[in-house]
Amino acid sequence: MQPTQDLTKGVDPTAHAHMPTIEIHVNHKPVNLVGHEHTGLEIKEAAIAQGVKIKTDFLLFLVHHHKPNDPIGDEETIKVNHHSHFHSIDNDDNS
Repeated sequence: MQPTQDLTKGVDPTAHAHMPTIEIHVNHKPVNLVGHEHTGLEIKEAAIAQGVKIKTDFLLFLVHHHKPNDPIGDEETIKVNHHSHFHSIDNDDNS
């Protein structure tokens, strides 16, 4: 079992007091984030810390219902909302 990572380490504890908690979904599981802007890596790390069975080297995709899913890079910052759904899969090159 991986240790839980504190995503607020070194951050002023009052800094997030005015920021909303956003519930997104990663692989159909709810994940809570503080604020609307996050990198792909931050989304994966939060999902892992909240029990989603993925790893940080997995690929992350923003799910769309009527068009192709968008790949989200680890360093790419995106805006999320309560309707944001992501799919994360192993980056396995043995296809």
